[in-house]
Amino acid sequence: MMDSLQLQSNTAMVAGIGCAMVAGMYLAKRQLLVPLQGVSKSFIVDMLEQAGIVVGEDIEVLDEGIYMDWAKSGMLAIGESYMAGLWVTKDSNLDVVLYKLMSLPSDKKRKLFKSWNAWYLGVSQQLFNYQSPSRAGIVGAEHYDIGNDFYKKWLDSNLQYSCAYWKGIEPPTPSRANLQLAQEQKMKLICDKLHLEENMTVIEVGCGWGGLAVYMAKNYRVHVTGITISNEQLKGAREWAEKEGVSHLTSFEYRDYREQTGQFDRVVSIAMLEAVGYQNMDEYYDVLKRCLKTGGLCVVHSIAANRSTTTAHQAWILKYIFPNGFLPSLKQMTQFSEKKFVVEDVHNLGPDYDKTLMSWNLLFQNGISDGSITKPVVFKRMWEYYLMYCAAGFRARTIQLYQVVYSKHKAERYIGPR
Repeated sequence: MMDSLQLQSNTAMVAGIGCAMVAGMYLAKRQLLVPLQGVSKSFIVDMLEQAGIVVGEDIEVLDEGIYMDWAKSGMLAIGESYMAGLWVTKDSNLDVVLYKLMSLPSDKKRKLFKSWNAWYLGVSQQLFNYQSPSRAGIVGAEHYDIGNDFYKKWLDSNLQYSCAYWKGIEPPTPSRANLQLAQEQKMKLICDKLHLEENMTVIEVGCGWGGLAVYMAKNYRVHVTGITISNEQLKGAREWAEKEGVSHLTSFEYRDYREQTGQFDRVVSIAMLEAVGYQNMDEYYDVLKRCLKTGGLCVVHSIAANRSTTTAHQAWILKYIFPNGFLPSLKQMTQFSEKKFVVEDVHNLGPDYDKTLMSWNLLFQNGISDGSITKPVVFKRMWEYYLMYCAAGFRARTIQLYQVVYSKHKAERYIGPR
């Protein structure tokens, strides 16, 4: 009996000590939190001011708890807190605020944008192949399969979800009419770079909703095969080809690029390389080479980073927009094509993407205003942030858009249009 009472007493004592320790730790954490919040706020406000962003004038912070999150998780937290409505823009538009952040000198950007999340992301990408065949459909399911009707609200009529070509469009202001014209110019530019001739065969690796394939078939009478890993895009491409009367000249299939066989006179891959991943770039270019006939031409159109890395660091984009994405550098686009192709032409359209994204956002916001886009508020803020974040990157020239023309054992000198 005494042993039982002693055991109960000891248990109560241990429990009491445990509760006291937990309470003590909680109080200590609470006491430490206040100065940490102050230090975080001071650091972030100072960094924002160095970028020309004044809290209370350019932006309004609605929850000061975000300063610690920003200091800990960098751009991931900046994007997430915007989605949550914890900060809003005031005198400056969102694209201007983000442009100022992107324009910070590199050492200051590293201090502001760094995060443990990005470090972990980099290490994990070194260890795992996030763009393996078994994972290839993730980006299709999570991004492109949102629904074709959604994309139709803010893209051009050909559903071109890649950089338009704004040469000669005056004034180059965002509008549906200008976007339509700029996207048609982009498609013509690509076709001219491919030197298309009637009855040629073309493979489009990553065909989207079939806009370019249908354009090539209608205007150049070529036979186009398009492959995609998005069910919604596949459905949309087949419907578009039938509507435009070129079903007999086009074929669209759900297929991972690594599984593609056969040879074609021309190969084109638009806004596809960004989903390939560093670990798969060599195989990607092997596939393009395998599919291209001797003497043929290939055009690769891709967003590119200014410096070569082996991992992606855009934590917010990877988490919410393009899972497993990776931006290669121009060096890597030529490095992995060595011994496979001859590089014939390199064309940087980076500034044109800023105008394209601003047009997309204008039409997206119009869709919200007129009620044709019905999405939750968090989604609307996420999509706006995505479009403006990318526009800011192109405006600050921290990312580029390259069209690279490759040839395979072509004897003649290549002349590229502009």
